[in-house]
Amino acid sequence: MNPFLFSNNRSLLPKRLIQWTAGATLLTQIATKLSGISFFELFCLTPNALYAFWQPITALFVIPIEIPPLGFLLDMAFLMVLLRILSSQIIDFFDIRHFLFLYFGASFAATLAALITMHTIGSSYFMLSTCPAALLALFTVWSMCAPAQNILFMLLLPISQKWMLVLALIATIVFNLLSSNYVAAAAYSGSFLFGYLVAIMGWYLKSPFESLHPLEAHLKRFSNKLQTFWQWKIASFWRRR
Repeated sequence: MNPFLFSNNRSLLPKRLIQWTAGATLLTQIATKLSGISFFELFCLTPNALYAFWQPITALFVIPIEIPPLGFLLDMAFLMVLLRILSSQIIDFFDIRHFLFLYFGASFAATLAALITMHTIGSSYFMLSTCPAALLALFTVWSMCAPAQNILFMLLLPISQKWMLVLALIATIVFNLLSSNYVAAAAYSGSFLFGYLVAIMGWYLKSPFESLHPLEAHLKRFSNKLQTFWQWKIASFWRRR
């Protein structure tokens, strides 16, 4: 399956997600420019999200790119192409329900990790979108579905998906840690861990790296024990009531 050919699945969900995300971001950008009021602070994830209860949801669809217009459009286009490719691939490998659980669950994990970090380090001003972090979770699961598949890095160098995953982790988590951007690093880490654990413990995939397979075998056995406990203890208890 060629990841750079758009999927032939009939779901309109990837297209709708792009429309909602690009539309919400562009409208927020236009409103901010016209009014002089930063609407990104209202809809992106900030330390006030504990009170602005809508931010964990809207932060997935509004991307605060505070750079010149051309750079803004290029970054938006890049993220939307990634969203289109990865969402279509995950839906093809699994189904729409799996994709929605992964995408929104990863966003929630990124939100939780970012908020904990914000309030731990005392960050009083920070704006974050969880869309890029959720894309990292999609990329993680995608790389586990077809680890040996090669793609063209920078459209020139063929590289396997597992090494592309390593580059993605360096470009997101490691780079933000080195830049002392701990909130963004926490968001990416939370999303990555969510995607990885769901793929291993819930969908029984394997990571592209054999050195991690013994650990993953323990995680799968733990997942089986949890499922057994749930089925025979918790679920049976509620059925008897």
